[in-house]
Amino acid sequence: MMRALGSAIFAIDQFRVWNVDQINAYSGSTMETAARVALRVPVFGWFLKDAIHGAPDAKYYFMANLAVCFIAMIYFFGYPFLIVYALTATAVALVSLIILTASDMFRKGEDKDVAPKPAARGGRTR
Repeated sequence: MMRALGSAIFAIDQFRVWNVDQINAYSGSTMETAARVALRVPVFGWFLKDAIHGAPDAKYYFMANLAVCFIAMIYFFGYPFLIVYALTATAVALVSLIILTASDMFRKGEDKDVAPKPAARGGRTR
């Protein structure tokens, strides 16, 4: 019991040190904030950190773990899990489409994509 508690405390301590050193380097945008939040989730964040900064084959183990978790959720919860997953995926896809298409509306600074006005022909002005 004490050995398991000591291992958990050591893992949490290492996680805290990793957050201070590496995650504080990110700042600013919404995607960076989402990345920081995802990396701070205890077990998922550890697996994700290992997939990003670990061994070259760690990303394949991460994807296999996600697939196994998805299959286990289907096994334990069945059809209701599939319905909730499909509805959630639909909402995420819709929100991401809105974000991608509305990003031009919130552009900061001068718009560089606008074509210049055409010059008048023949030198005549009205």
